Amino acid sequence: MKGTRLNKLMKRTWLTLALPLLIPALLLMACEGTPAQTATAQELIPVTADGTLEPVVYLPLLTNRYNPLAASRTVNVYYADVADVPAEKMHEMSIVWFGQVTNNENYADVRVGYNNTHLYVRVGVIDRYLQYDSAETGQNMEQYDAFTLLLSRDGAGASAPTAQSYRLEVEFSGNTSDPMSQAYTGNGSGWVSNSGLRQEVDVKTSYRGDDLVKNINIRGWSTQYDIPFSSLGLSGRPADGAVWKLAMILHDRDSLSASPLPVKLWTEAAERDIPATWGNLHFGVPGYIPPIMTNVRTTTIREGVNGVEVPDADVGGSGLCGDMVDWRTDWALWGNYNQGFEGDLNVSNEAQMEHWPCYSKYYVSFPLGSIPPGKAILSATLNLYQFGGAGLDQTNDPVYDSLIQVLTVGEAWNEGTISWNTAPLAVENISRAWVQVAETDLCPGIERTWDVSRAVALAYEQGKPANLALYSSEAPQHTGKYFYSSDTGCGADARPTLSIQWGDP
Repeated sequence: MKGTRLNKLMKRTWLTLALPLLIPALLLMACEGTPAQTATAQELIPVTADGTLEPVVYLPLLTNRYNPLAASRTVNVYYADVADVPAEKMHEMSIVWFGQVTNNENYADVRVGYNNTHLYVRVGVIDRYLQYDSAETGQNMEQYDAFTLLLSRDGAGASAPTAQSYRLEVEFSGNTSDPMSQAYTGNGSGWVSNSGLRQEVDVKTSYRGDDLVKNINIRGWSTQYDIPFSSLGLSGRPADGAVWKLAMILHDRDSLSASPLPVKLWTEAAERDIPATWGNLHFGVPGYIPPIMTNVRTTTIREGVNGVEVPDADVGGSGLCGDMVDWRTDWALWGNYNQGFEGDLNVSNEAQMEHWPCYSKYYVSFPLGSIPPGKAILSATLNLYQFGGAGLDQTNDPVYDSLIQVLTVGEAWNEGTISWNTAPLAVENISRAWVQVAETDLCPGIERTWDVSRAVALAYEQGKPANLALYSSEAPQHTGKYFYSSDTGCGADARPTLSIQWGDP
């Protein structure tokens, strides 16, 4: 049974990954923690280093990287009515990502959520070598491993930082709730230090690895911003549908004897000092209101049916936690690995950085040419067929339901070459759905469904395929879910399917 085979491989791989880091992980648990999540419980989702440097002037990285999609990249941030979103509902936070996984390049998963009083941004960085200012001067932070969060309450975006623009920098400082950090506010032409904002925004950093000083078996680091809305001049949470500007800069340094490495950016067109180049932060997730139509029909799109091709691939660790390559020797083998023609796929994520080789996303592209021009989309659903999940044969470990998010993708990609490092960035997150713990060896598996009406309507209007990505913001181990791909040998009924209701406007 495929589920059993994969679960046995997952058990062996999890032990291989976890044992070398078990002691430091236990020691660091109090610092980083594992957000609470009830095993197999379904929830109702509301709609709605050492060394110092001489002072260096920081210059934004200016390159020709224009991409018209960059201006559209949006994080639709979910609201959670709890006291501490990352601690209690990390799996409900919106997920976005950027960067690459190689021996000397970094990648970041960024989770964003909010409640009535705070905006929360949790960053997990895959990084093999960590460097920080042991003198703890808090200066020149961009010259070390650090993260810059850029926010602007002016959703239109200005040509220079205004009084509604905020720059929050944190330097990796080991496992601490008091890392080196700085805060700035715009003044119409540039940035000015804001010590009050720095004190009000709570930040922390942590890492996973065996020896920080010698950089032995380092897996990565994380940081978290807890930002009171009051520190940004608001009396409460933003109104539903409010749009801010958002950008992020991931700074990287691998050796004190060498210069800092090029930064990674979200969005890829972002300039630190020009809010108009940043992406969007939208409070709430837009729904889809279909137009009035008549003569409604249903079209089903699936690989091999009526000659249709539906390319798909998971990227990352898949169901083997990356053990199809020797990633321990060369991280780029994992980041560049292609598995576009495998019959199975996995969607998996978690908060602990030592387990990044198990992270896995899914990409799929549905052509919409079978719907005649000039029609209107009433609704659309994505169906995947599940056969198993991570941890099901480990009776002493809890396993968890997964809240898997669907995001749109603008750029085209090739099934035979797509990898973690080459996969396009998401344009925006558009929906999510629970996938329960389950296992079966019967084809076609267990049907799981996501509402993708808005994504399909937008793609149809633009004359493009419906390009989708699936990922999660889960926190604990054993949340990965296994599905059949377009290349499955389990039969046509097990292949990913897009069902569209459409009609005459």
